[in-house]
Amino acid sequence: MRGVVEMTGRDIQVVRRIRGIPLLLGIAVLISACSNPYSMNESQDDGKMTVSIETSPRTANPDSSIQIALYRITFTHTGGEEVVIESGEAVVEISLTIFGVWDILVEGYNDESRLVASGTSTVDIQADQNKSVSVNLSLISGTGEALFGLNFNPLQVNSASVVGRLIDTENQSIPLNFSLVEAGIAESSITVDEGFYTLEAQLLDGETPVAGLAELVLVYTGGTTEEIFVFESVNKPGTPLSVSGDTFTVAWDPPSDPDTGIPLSVDGYRLYYREHGSYQWTFLAEIDAEMNEYTVTSSDLPFGEYDLAVSSVVLDTESDLHTSYDDTAEPSYGWYISWN
Repeated sequence: MRGVVEMTGRDIQVVRRIRGIPLLLGIAVLISACSNPYSMNESQDDGKMTVSIETSPRTANPDSSIQIALYRITFTHTGGEEVVIESGEAVVEISLTIFGVWDILVEGYNDESRLVASGTSTVDIQADQNKSVSVNLSLISGTGEALFGLNFNPLQVNSASVVGRLIDTENQSIPLNFSLVEAGIAESSITVDEGFYTLEAQLLDGETPVAGLAELVLVYTGGTTEEIFVFESVNKPGTPLSVSGDTFTVAWDPPSDPDTGIPLSVDGYRLYYREHGSYQWTFLAEIDAEMNEYTVTSSDLPFGEYDLAVSSVVLDTESDLHTSYDDTAEPSYGWYISWN
């Protein structure tokens, strides 16, 4: 049997599309008070409280309805006095005339005026003091929906499927069911409690994992988190091409101009091989420029499993190897010779 394998020159591009808006979940409150330097009686002094709010983004990719557009900060004194300020800015200043213990409630609202997060703290402010208070906001508890799309180059995979799961902050695993909606696109949807999750997903070729990813995502109450991720690097397992007999022939296309497609002039080709599963390439043969195929005989190689590669030579310059696992090889999901 004479096996013939051709490597063509098709280029494949995968465009990465990832959308995301950072969620603002940290509030830093800087509080200070000053006394009258000319008064010896602290109880007669007026106090001034300066509040500086700094938002700290956390890595996540929810849609825009979770982004906090307005902060409402309520200060409540143990004596019953209450002061409320609202701001969409990161720095707010407020003057208060009463020292003592204040409870602080921070509420975050989105641009639809929906409460999405809140946090509390307490501060004891006295004259001539500067204090920094951190208020950590938590999402309002409830459930939300997550929609995940995972994209890949279908030409790199022979028999594709995607498996995945969500892992919550307590390390509990929630399985995801992905469906192939079209070539190169798998989707899954699920309703879960609000909070941060780690999305873990694998691209399988048959039963073999060939790519994987882990991403931090956020699901929030009453909303929808929609994400698209891309498997950019595929570790192709390759498909064995069975060859029997004493010879087989490897063929390739000559290099061509990427703009015009016109074949380029070369001085020759070099053929390489390696045992399947190994890394190092070994020179096999030098081929004239007029030839774009080579017949391997049992005197060249013993029977076995081999990856193959070819390069072009112009003067003293050798091109990169074009291997049987390149995206432009055919089949593009990779192949190797099984010769017996």
